[in-house]
Amino acid sequence: MTPKTVVTSALKYVTLVVASIAMLLPIALILTGSFKTGQEFLTTGPFAAPGSWTNLANYRTAWVRGGMALGFLNTALPS
Repeated sequence: MTPKTVVTSALKYVTLVVASIAMLLPIALILTGSFKTGQEFLTTGPFAAPGSWTNLANYRTAWVRGGMALGFLNTALPS
C-alpha cells in the first residue's frame, strides 16, 4: 500500500468510528437514564451507571400512564 492509501484508509475508519459513537451515544444515555430513579437522574451525571439495573418502575409508569399498551396494539394489528 502506498502512504496515501494508508492515510486515506485510516481517515475513513476514524471517521466511521467517530460517526458510530455519535449515533450510539444518545441511545446508550437514554437507556442508562431509563433505569435510574427520578432522584438519581437529577443528582448523578449522564454517564453514571444506575444504582440498580433491575429498576423497571419507569417502564411500568410509561406502560400504564403513557398508554403504551394501546400503542403496541395499534402497531400489531392491521387497520
